[in-house]
Amino acid sequence: TGTFNVRIEDVEGETIVDTNYFSSIPLTNTTKVEVNSGTVLLDTDGNGEFEETIFSDNTDLNYLINFLKEKIQKLEIKNQLKKNLLKKIENLEIKIAKKQKNDKSLEGLKTKIQNIINKVLKKESKGQIGDTDAQGIINLLEQIEIRL
Repeated sequence: TGTFNVRIEDVEGETIVDTNYFSSIPLTNTTKVEVNSGTVLLDTDGNGEFEETIFSDNTDLNYLINFLKEKIQKLEIKNQLKKNLLKKIENLEIKIAKKQKNDKSLEGLKTKIQNIINKVLKKESKGQIGDTDAQGIINLLEQIEIRL
């Protein structure tokens, strides 16, 4: 149990054409990992299904937000809950776009992300969002927070 870092280089001939870094990827005794050039897929419970997608450290913030919205759209949950989560993500996206480079703005964004995480955890505890789906959403929110 712990974390690991990885650097992936795409090579054509003898030339490195792209390098992706992944930091602090969580690892347990049962974790299975599939590494691609821009993502690392994690099967955290060893059941053969990849529950989490870790994006490289240099992945664009807007790409992550859009990936998160697509993930929420595909969830098999009540429509009202889906709409509510998407609205929260869209509000976060607006705040990020308006973000100023100061500590107060950054703390406000981190608080907003934590509030969304808490909502997802609450819905998970009530059985309204599956464990795997909740962990996937939380993982993406944490990746967004790291890039702020």
